[in-house]
Amino acid sequence: MPQDKPTVQHDQKAMEKFLKMETWDVKEVGEYISSLGFKDISEIFMAHKIDGSLLPSIGKAEMKEMGVKVVGDRLKFLKINNKNKVLARRVWRNKVIWEGEEFREGPCGDMLPFGFPYCCWTGVPDKYKVTNTKFTALMKTYHEDGYFPCLTDKTIQANNFDLTTVNDVDYSEEVLGACTCCDVAASKVMISTNRGEMTTLVLKKGMAKEVSEIIQNAVEENTLREASNPNPAVME
Repeated sequence: MPQDKPTVQHDQKAMEKFLKMETWDVKEVGEYISSLGFKDISEIFMAHKIDGSLLPSIGKAEMKEMGVKVVGDRLKFLKINNKNKVLARRVWRNKVIWEGEEFREGPCGDMLPFGFPYCCWTGVPDKYKVTNTKFTALMKTYHEDGYFPCLTDKTIQANNFDLTTVNDVDYSEEVLGACTCCDVAASKVMISTNRGEMTTLVLKKGMAKEVSEIIQNAVEENTLREASNPNPAVME
């Protein structure tokens, strides 16, 4: 039975090739299409100024509009270009649009590390990541039989959900800490889904508004894409 590793390596190489292809100018796209055996199509694409960033968006309608009349060539090229469409969607889907980590206030107005002087007991902050389609929070949990989290075994738990399930994104600014003379302002972003889940991101002062807008914009983009293509597996 073939191993998974070669497939992963092949996918990685295909992704690297596609990322280079996105930067191609009109001439490079023409040379690529010509190398596939479509010299006539190559000349048509160059005449219509199709560069690497536009190549994945070319479908049957665009081919007809540009005047590619030979049906056999058109079908063969579209079969190849559909692979570019799949890669384009994968690149867009996995593109990271924001990363951050949980803010945890330290003593004396955050001048000292969180948990000081017993910092080892506190573990590490949660990590947050937002791609064009997904939110992920990485949280480390520690075995209860250990006194010092940094010296015990850890389990990394990923809390993630698709942005298509998000129905509300709110944010707030609040003050953390017990000492009113040296409190540190912090931000919170609250994300709720249509499955009744609620996730709260605790961030440094002033970050909540920007991060909530990034997430909200991504949610709206996903909603529009889902409305225009209810079956993403079907390529044009």
